[in-house]
Amino acid sequence: QDKMKAAGYPSTAVGRYQVIKSTLEDQVRALRLNPATARYDEDTQDLIAENLLKEAGLAQFQSGQMSKEDFQNSLAKTWAAIPVTRDMQGSKGPIKAGQSYHAGVGSNKAYIPQQKIDITLDKLKMGETKQTQAPPPNAPTPSKMEGADKKHDENVSMLEITPVASAPIIKIGRAHV
Repeated sequence: QDKMKAAGYPSTAVGRYQVIKSTLEDQVRALRLNPATARYDEDTQDLIAENLLKEAGLAQFQSGQMSKEDFQNSLAKTWAAIPVTRDMQGSKGPIKAGQSYHAGVGSNKAYIPQQKIDITLDKLKMGETKQTQAPPPNAPTPSKMEGADKKHDENVSMLEITPVASAPIIKIGRAHV
């Protein structure tokens, strides 16, 4: 990601969920990934996305302690493509409902249609996942990465609304990104 900035790219967002450099660094720390051995493959990207969902209040949303609008606004702080649901203070100033929380930062725009977000959040609220059949309880989670302390769960399906591109398998460590 350092090379991306040096090459003049407007963003450091990479992977299926378009995670920017600072968020990736925070998640490497939060998940206790070993930057020397963890790979930014599909499993690691899903693990990071699931943790970001949890940090945004997934459990509270699913239990009814957080409204769909508040959960969406929380997600919009992580993913610029998700619009906010009401007028508020964004990361760079006042923003209107439907805009990116990060409007005014680089080329950030909220481009995911609200109808698609509503459908996806409703499915997530009901516990629907990207898998058609849940694995048996206590089934090992397949993983190609090293250094994670937690298994990831199946709630990443919510982020089916945000993928932009597939990422190559790259090392997470600073020298390899």
